[in-house]
Amino acid sequence: MVKILEMPRMRKNSIEKLPNFNDPLVEDIIKIVVYKNTTNDMPHWISRTGLWLSNVNNVKFDGNKKFKSSVYIEKVFDNAFGNSVSDAKNEIIHFQVKNASGRTWDRKQYPEFELTQDIVDTVYKIFCEFTDYFPKIFSTKNEYDVEYFRKCVANIIQKYI
Repeated sequence: MVKILEMPRMRKNSIEKLPNFNDPLVEDIIKIVVYKNTTNDMPHWISRTGLWLSNVNNVKFDGNKKFKSSVYIEKVFDNAFGNSVSDAKNEIIHFQVKNASGRTWDRKQYPEFELTQDIVDTVYKIFCEFTDYFPKIFSTKNEYDVEYFRKCVANIIQKYI
């Protein structure tokens, strides 16, 4: 009886952990697109994004169960990225505001930049590719490590940068 009552709570607690990874992911993708490697930080951002994705992949409930891909899409990617070009633009504007006041996730201040449609479109395409690709992986039992996710991120970024 106790186990039956604990299972939904364990699943709910695990689901609640998923969105907590969002800020660094969104900001790092924006920084990759905006600054490319002009600050020499791109390898670090790609590495941190791979670590973020690996952490999401490792969230399980009831021992070793994974969520359906739709849970990852809703709770992680839609929550982080939204689902439209205007959502991507709003995330970039939000980053600009945080950056101007030195309140980015990593507490660094980066050079100001002009927001262009090309930046918005590129960020949106990367958001879409992440949303299409990673939930399918997360929902399967796998032994992928951080390096696997770093390589995936690097390959996706390479398509657009």
